[in-house]
Amino acid sequence: MTLGAKLAGAEHRDTVRLRLRDAAGAVSTIETEHVIAATGYKVDLGRIGVLDPDLRRGIRSEGPTPRLTRTYESPISGLYVVGLASAATFGPAMRFVHGADFAARRVTRGLLGQVRKSA
Repeated sequence: MTLGAKLAGAEHRDTVRLRLRDAAGAVSTIETEHVIAATGYKVDLGRIGVLDPDLRRGIRSEGPTPRLTRTYESPISGLYVVGLASAATFGPAMRFVHGADFAARRVTRGLLGQVRKSA
């Protein structure tokens, strides 16, 4: 696994040869049979345009990711955050569909708690 590298070049013959540039600008070469590349998408709540700007400012965060309760609730009551944006709190499995079942059960507990409080 190579993190933080940028693709400087690639060739495909019998194998795949990648030239990668690191943050310092150094170039290295990797030869392999398979390549799985991630997008490098970074969570930044400040850039989620569907959320009202005042709402975005009200969400306490650890850098660009939200601080969540054990039921995925943000500091804004009733606002739950799942998927990649919850990975800083709940771990890397939240980046994938694999984590959806766990997240759904936790969010359901949180929502049921909200309903019980209002009843």
